[in-house]
Amino acid sequence: MLTSKVITNKLPEVKRVKEILKSEFCPREMAPWWFLIKKAKKANNEFLAFYDGDDMVGIIFLVTLKRVKKSDIKKDITYVLYFAVDPMYHSKGYGSSILTEIEKRYSENLIWLTVEPKDESAKNSVNRVRRIEFYKKNNLIANGLKIKMRDMPFDVLVNNKDDINLIDIHICKQVQRYFLGAIIYPFYAPKEI
Repeated sequence: MLTSKVITNKLPEVKRVKEILKSEFCPREMAPWWFLIKKAKKANNEFLAFYDGDDMVGIIFLVTLKRVKKSDIKKDITYVLYFAVDPMYHSKGYGSSILTEIEKRYSENLIWLTVEPKDESAKNSVNRVRRIEFYKKNNLIANGLKIKMRDMPFDVLVNNKDDINLIDIHICKQVQRYFLGAIIYPFYAPKEI
């Protein structure tokens, strides 16, 4: 069974957390470390490291909005902002175990995330396909919404087919505004494509 710890600058494995983020996300996708640590302290945000015994196997950053304003959503929504398994532990079931744990913790919430779309011309084409297949295997469903953030395209995936159309561009914007804050948000606001 996996356990988790809150990621802070005092976490003994903080250097490894930074290495995982650097290896799994392109620089354009990543918020600065200091910003992540600051935002992790904000209510309803969680930055977690997952462990199998003493071994840190993965990390996740979650942003939860309570009862989203001006929407048909009648429950809280949880956005998986960053999710990565340490490359040493790929293909060993840890990613699925972490997602299962998140689904348990947030069983009443609509959980969603973004993923880079398939693109055979992309340098990381194989990894994109692998990620999409992984999420599909773990019951995350594309809802048809395509957005652009930081000039990069993403597809939106949700964890509940009954709520598949509830995540729209307005929800994406609310989540990003909550995470980034009013001053930074205008520079990185998501756009529908």
